[in-house]
Amino acid sequence: MYVSTLEVDNYNKTAKEKVKIYYGFFKGTNDPFKMYVRGWGLQKHRQFQSEVLYIKNKYRVPMLALSIKFTTEEQTGTVKDTGKPYITYKPVFNIQKENNKPMFEKGDKRITFLIDAAHRFREISLTSENDYKQNEIVTDVT
Repeated sequence: MYVSTLEVDNYNKTAKEKVKIYYGFFKGTNDPFKMYVRGWGLQKHRQFQSEVLYIKNKYRVPMLALSIKFTTEEQTGTVKDTGKPYITYKPVFNIQKENNKPMFEKGDKRITFLIDAAHRFREISLTSENDYKQNEIVTDVT
């Protein structure tokens, strides 16, 4: 998985807001996905990134090597201008664990593929300095 930041128009097109863009692959495949996280979803993004940073430092592995499960959480509310109710779904990021330890991608070919993909994602995204740090690719795993 690779994360970048992009500034876009907000929903009302009255101002700019920052969104996070997740690039990754569906488990066990080379099928890519691209997901935007904005608004309420950014809280879950920040929690997820804190956990990723802890694991990266402890195990010396890049974020792209982690097995992540994406789910959603229902969020309800009312449109301010009209009073109409709405439902949206916030993304929830969970690092998969086995015996309370994070699960990592395995196999030399798979790791090489993911490292190459991370470099390609970096080339096609507008990545901030903070994004570079969280996406850092550690190639010396001991």
